[in-house]
Amino acid sequence: MMKSPLPKHQKEFYDEAERLSKESGTPGDYDRDNPEVRKQLDKAEEAEKSHNSDSAAKMKSPLDVTATQAITSDMYYQPREEMDYSTMIAAAGDMGAKSARKQAKKDCVDSGKEYTETKDEEGKITTSCN
Repeated sequence: MMKSPLPKHQKEFYDEAERLSKESGTPGDYDRDNPEVRKQLDKAEEAEKSHNSDSAAKMKSPLDVTATQAITSDMYYQPREEMDYSTMIAAAGDMGAKSARKQAKKDCVDSGKEYTETKDEEGKITTSCN
């Protein structure tokens, strides 16, 4: 099985901390007084915590999300008497009216007459065929 590259990433932090420690004159151990070394060691420890697995098959996907709320049928089902159909009815009425106006325009033009639409202040559309 393929080894995960993540532990190698953790090792890079330790190697960088070791290199910085040697530059500051602390051979064999990490110079924990140096803020840059401490920063690299903190990154390595954080990486170690998140890379508990050395197997790519055991690693969690970032898409692996667990629900924090229980899913119940109430979330998907709502009794008819509690549903608000007003917007759906209004949309259906608008679609029906558009279809009726389209057919009226076609009938008017087919008969050789002029089709007009007028809208009043309330938004009601009136059609005429002259």
